[in-house]
Amino acid sequence: GMISIATQEGYGTVFTEKSYVMPDGVTGYRVTQADADSKELKLVQAFESGETVPAATPLLVKGEKRTYMLYAPNTEAAEGAVTNQENLLLGAATTGTTTAPNGQNTDDFYFYKLYYGDVDNSGVKRLGFYWGAPNGTPFISQANKAYLAVSKSKANRISGFALPGNNTTGITPMENPEKELVVYTITGIRLYPKSIAELKPGVYVVNGQKKIIR
Repeated sequence: GMISIATQEGYGTVFTEKSYVMPDGVTGYRVTQADADSKELKLVQAFESGETVPAATPLLVKGEKRTYMLYAPNTEAAEGAVTNQENLLLGAATTGTTTAPNGQNTDDFYFYKLYYGDVDNSGVKRLGFYWGAPNGTPFISQANKAYLAVSKSKANRISGFALPGNNTTGITPMENPEKELVVYTITGIRLYPKSIAELKPGVYVVNGQKKIIR
């Protein structure tokens, strides 16, 4: 397997069905809280470089922007550390629709994916976890990626939670680590086409850049 970090800030997500050794230069974090007041996430360091990550552990990872190969641990360390600690992240080894934790009802949760959004309507885009589909409903999550599930009672209809710190991108083009097509009309209405070909002729903002469809 591998970890792909595709953001300038050096963050990505990972989930694998097999245990692995955290690559050199990469640190893994659990998301323990989604604060509805500050609209920020609380991260707790879970694994340092060289430590064994148990199978089926969803993590937010930080390192240099590149792809890292994952290697199996030696047999003595194959089980890794116990990971029954609090973590709002979930994941799957195959591409599919997001699900709620522990078999709970998906209608009771909002689902978020890692990308850039305007968390406080300030015009400044910050890296964080934002609704992957309209109204926070389940979305198609890519294989070996982690996503965030927050109960509706705690999320308070918040459409996005920024990562802690000043990871702002100003008005630079939106970079999307999950390869999602992010489209807005020129009046700021979010659209959800599966491809550019589905858009009618007009002017749109596609992944942060103005684009004319003829």
